[in-house]
Amino acid sequence: MALHDLHALAIIALLWPLLLQAIYRAFRASSCERFRLLHGCQSAPKGGRRSLPFGVDNLAILWRATRENRVLETVDSDFRSSGRTTMVQRHLNRRMVMTCEPENIRTILSFKSDDYSVESRNQAFGPLVSTGILVSDGDNWAHSRGVMRRNFARSQLANFEPLEQTLQDLVSLLPRDGGTVNLQPLFSRYTLDTASELLLGESMHSLRQMAASDGKPSKVDGFREAIRYAGRAVARRHHFGVLRCFFPDRQARESYRKCHSFADQLVEEALQQKVKRDGKKSSLASASSGASSGRYVALHEWLEQTTDRQRLRDEVITLLLTGADTTASLLSNLFSMLARHPTVWQKLRAEIDSTLQGRRPTYEELPRLQYLRYCVNEALRLIPSIPLVDRVARRDTVLPVGGGPDGQSPLLVPQGSQMLCYCSSGAAVSEDGGAGFAAMAGGPVGDADAEEWG
Repeated sequence: MALHDLHALAIIALLWPLLLQAIYRAFRASSCERFRLLHGCQSAPKGGRRSLPFGVDNLAILWRATRENRVLETVDSDFRSSGRTTMVQRHLNRRMVMTCEPENIRTILSFKSDDYSVESRNQAFGPLVSTGILVSDGDNWAHSRGVMRRNFARSQLANFEPLEQTLQDLVSLLPRDGGTVNLQPLFSRYTLDTASELLLGESMHSLRQMAASDGKPSKVDGFREAIRYAGRAVARRHHFGVLRCFFPDRQARESYRKCHSFADQLVEEALQQKVKRDGKKSSLASASSGASSGRYVALHEWLEQTTDRQRLRDEVITLLLTGADTTASLLSNLFSMLARHPTVWQKLRAEIDSTLQGRRPTYEELPRLQYLRYCVNEALRLIPSIPLVDRVARRDTVLPVGGGPDGQSPLLVPQGSQMLCYCSSGAAVSEDGGAGFAAMAGGPVGDADAEEWG
């Protein structure tokens, strides 16, 4: 074969993938255009700011915000500058649809949830957990949710004794002289103790260890720090996307290792306890046949379903991450707002005093504490525990609004689009410091009157 023939073959070999890619892109563009016309979709504006080719500047801004822990501030600024509730940004090869429109968020997370997956989250969470409710779709997600949900049935939550004991551990660490105290680390320990009690069957007693440690960190403290850093590292991996390999993080790898080691120990102890429980059941089979085994514990249910230690480890980490972190965030935000609105605090105390008169509440009495519910709802509205939720479009689909000049037309979402739901009322917090709380105190109504929660 002549040399020029080899050159021709080499050129064809190099150009062939590009040609196939061009053909595929043309086919997809034609398919999306037909889909858009069929559903009456219009284009959404590009988000927030002028963008360089391929959205290089968008990616750089997101990276900087991630390193400086300003992602929420950056996303909020983009929505403010665009004046829209739905917009589109380009991040290299990714088309990102950003929305804070409630109707669109309900569509993505509920009405058409089958049109979206957590594909990108799988890649981000991979070094920490590879299975579980955080990284699952479809039947696997429903199964994990079912196991977890049974732990929050009324029959399980009606017994406040474990919560009361842990609450007293927290109260014992508060200063008695009325001095200033940082509640956030205490809430973090409190929710870790309650989550481990309810979901794993045994409290970690991190509050008691803190009281008895004289400032020396315990093994549980090491896990708390590791899982906190691991959570931030997972968020960074997600924001860096396909370029995450260029941003190695040794501390993150060490945090993953500590989380795995701690969870493996919990799993091993749980398996040993299961063997003991099964032995007792066998010896008392005739007496215990058909009897209830006591309160439901999510980890015990997983032990009945699998002996795969990696799956069990992932479930333990997931249970602690979802059960403790979000609740600690809510409590910290709620008390921060109450501290800035003393009138609301006084009204809340008055309701509790008049309703309970110094007694411990029962499960049936909790719905009667309406003002408490208003406060919790308003704290969640202003600063949700999970303000950003991401998905990836499985197929070509449609959002009900967001397209067109006025943003009221349907919006085409092509397959593979990255979706970012911004669920926070950040504007209300930054502009009026919590207008809903001011309204609840009887002051001027700002962004919303939170008493409408009733």
